Amino acid sequence: MNVESERNSRSMNRSSDSSRSASVSNRTQSESSMDFHPYLPGGINLDVGEYDIRPDPQVLPNKNALQSPPGAKVATSNILCGVDSQHKYVRRWIDLVEKERSGKVKFTLLRNDGTRESLEVLLALRNAFARQLPNMPKSYIARLVFDAKHESIAIQLRNDDTGKLVIIGGICYRPFLELGFAELAFLSVRSLKQNMGYGGRLMQHAKERIKALNLRIILTSADESAVPYFRKQGFTDKITVPHHVYADAIKEYCSVTLMQCTLYDHVDFLNVPPLIKSWKLALEEKKKEISRSHIVYPGIDFSKIGRKPLENVPGTENILSNVALRRRQKMCDNVRTELINIVDQMLVHRSSGPFRRPVNVVETGALDYYDRIANPIDLGTIRKKLEEGWFYVTKEMFVADVTRMFENCRTYNGPDHVVTLMGDRLERYFLNQL
Repeated sequence: MNVESERNSRSMNRSSDSSRSASVSNRTQSESSMDFHPYLPGGINLDVGEYDIRPDPQVLPNKNALQSPPGAKVATSNILCGVDSQHKYVRRWIDLVEKERSGKVKFTLLRNDGTRESLEVLLALRNAFARQLPNMPKSYIARLVFDAKHESIAIQLRNDDTGKLVIIGGICYRPFLELGFAELAFLSVRSLKQNMGYGGRLMQHAKERIKALNLRIILTSADESAVPYFRKQGFTDKITVPHHVYADAIKEYCSVTLMQCTLYDHVDFLNVPPLIKSWKLALEEKKKEISRSHIVYPGIDFSKIGRKPLENVPGTENILSNVALRRRQKMCDNVRTELINIVDQMLVHRSSGPFRRPVNVVETGALDYYDRIANPIDLGTIRKKLEEGWFYVTKEMFVADVTRMFENCRTYNGPDHVVTLMGDRLERYFLNQL
């Protein structure tokens, strides 16, 4: 029996309610013009451009959010969270769901019902477990896999050459319906297919299947090497099931850790990223009640207003007192005067000739200079920035520009060129002035 066939009926019911859809929307397209799949849209090349996933459930705007003043704009929570395609776990989820939809990967639910077809697949799954679990006796693996009380889910990957489905891993567990939990016995994925998300996706299918059996607890015995994996899958060593409930049902081994995973009805484990997106959006909406981070104020056009006293910049009146502002402004003026004096002394230095103004490619013959130097700078431009008074906020920014001027010289001319030697002398003089 295919896990997909059991889940389709549930997905159809969820997709009828638009508030429960968890789709991906390409940011370059209009959502209203797209035919949404219950989880992913069809016909969209997810390898091109940025995209978002639709949250599940939907998050409504916060009516108590702080309002923006006239002239300011409001950034949506979706923009504040950033594009979802930047997250590796989202890209991996989309990749695996697309492979399932296209038939490249198939998760098949198996039981030993005595038919030839199920026995053949269970035998292949037993062999897959034996290869990946060499320390486990094959007879023990076979006894549990072929036990009619156990269920298994196999991962089948379609071979590109033959088109046949090949088992690359699986999970085996026993549901204890009368005790209210399931025991996970084996889980493995072929070595070459590990670290590709198949093991996590397999666990997600198992969780949804166990939920369908009205069970909400999974127990497993994990050795030291397997504990980190199970922690990532939501397992913990804090057991809430009373010992007398499971003591006679499952075996307890030495040198292993008994771990438990609790399943929740409101979590669709096959589609966790849309739920995480909802949590993130809900948090951003709640923050809008106490923070103005969603309000985008218009910027200051310095080309129109020129130099402006710091105390006249909107927003600074609540940050610093007038005394502190005047002190800071005086300090800025003093530093700027000092730096202008340094540049003036460099301009009259005997080695400053090539650095006094922007490179003239016709006069110097350096026709490819601006093709090779991405960020040209010269002393004349630096002095102009100092005079305007707003560009260099710190002394370090000024030093970075002067240093870049000498680095550009060495990059274009090489270490032994006469202009480079002049630049080295001027740079030593500059450092001494600092």
